[in-house]
Amino acid sequence: MAGNFWINDNGVNTLKGDPDAPARADQPVLSDEFIVSTLRTSLVARRDWNAMWPALTTVEQTRLQSLIDENPWLTRLIRDTTDIADADQRRMSRIPVYTAGPRGGGGYRRQVLKNTFPTKKG
Repeated sequence: MAGNFWINDNGVNTLKGDPDAPARADQPVLSDEFIVSTLRTSLVARRDWNAMWPALTTVEQTRLQSLIDENPWLTRLIRDTTDIADADQRRMSRIPVYTAGPRGGGGYRRQVLKNTFPTKKG
């Protein structure tokens, strides 16, 4: 499976591994966080994940399937990384701005206490 996202330059399948294995050589290569993040943001990784699935052992498939089952929203594919930035920007722009005063009014004055802004005394 040359050219696969999950195969490193040394030809090692980075999805292989069992965290409960006693030998260091049998430990997973990639962290769960990296796998989840990559499945969310990369179309190539998602495609190659499906290609690698049959080559994994039952123990490895169980570990990775439980990772997906525990994180259904985190492993859902985002079409483009700009969607992440747009979603963050949208969340930040929904923060309400409370203004008061003769020239600063117009927004959410119902939540401002009466006479909390300076007035002109004549």
